[in-house]
Amino acid sequence: MGAQGTGPAQQQPELCVIIPHYNDHDRLALCLEALCAQTLAPGRFEVIVVDNGSAEDPADRLSQRFGRVRFLREEKPGSYAARNAALAQSDSPFLAFTDSDCVPGSAWLAHGLQRLADDAGLGAVVGRIEIFPADPSRPRAAELFDMIHNLRQEAYLRDERFGATANLFVRRGAFDQAGVFNEAMRSGGDMEWGRRAHDAGVRFLYAPDALVRHPARADLRELIRKARRTTGGIVQKGAEARAASRRRGRLRHSLHNLRSAIRLLAPTRRSFARLRAYDGELSTRQRAAVAAVIVYLHYVRAMERVRVRFGGPPERR
Repeated sequence: MGAQGTGPAQQQPELCVIIPHYNDHDRLALCLEALCAQTLAPGRFEVIVVDNGSAEDPADRLSQRFGRVRFLREEKPGSYAARNAALAQSDSPFLAFTDSDCVPGSAWLAHGLQRLADDAGLGAVVGRIEIFPADPSRPRAAELFDMIHNLRQEAYLRDERFGATANLFVRRGAFDQAGVFNEAMRSGGDMEWGRRAHDAGVRFLYAPDALVRHPARADLRELIRKARRTTGGIVQKGAEARAASRRRGRLRHSLHNLRSAIRLLAPTRRSFARLRAYDGELSTRQRAAVAAVIVYLHYVRAMERVRVRFGGPPERR
């Protein structure tokens, strides 16, 4: 089923903010409050929330509180399908993407839009993401791991040629060049789209002043869910290679999977590289706790890679 919308029809503004949502009503409300407090004039942007099959439609709870927000529903599972549904419902020349658990800075939209408006040859702006713990004076091991390893936008753009959709501005013409997000992917679709856009000639820029804050994952269960989801996305990206392997023979394909699993049995030095960069900032106890999380999540990813490669469905969330 395609997207279904609720909310007032308005004259199309120059910028459209797109937020996929799934069972995260309280944090979505915080995100929308931050968007209501933007320094950019309200008439210059609209906000579209696309619910992706939540148990309760966020429009039922939030539409009266946030009357200018358009609420859509997209039943096809996956945040990239939800983002594409919003793209199809907006004609704004500029798009801004964030997530329901993010808290945009007050000048987020002003800075991101200005970068695109000032340079007609610029196709996308990758904004900074700051991860913060619930209690800065006593961050938990899971939170420290998340703060050290995740959503490093500048490094993503420099090393991997993409920006996470938690903080990404795109000129609509870039989607005309590269196409929309790959709806078949449950995770990693922002990386896939970013690389595809680069190959199509879209120019990206990192903008540290376009800030979005993201709460650190507070416990190991949240990190495990993310590790499984992102690993499933990585395995999906290798689908064509796996299909070719299967065509060469079922036994050979199984042996390939087994060799891949063996290579994942021990964490590499690269797994700890980011932790070493924080030598002077963490206590010995904190370093040991984060190292334990690194090792544990390594094996979670290894087992998930094997599970999905042998036909298990990738995690949705």
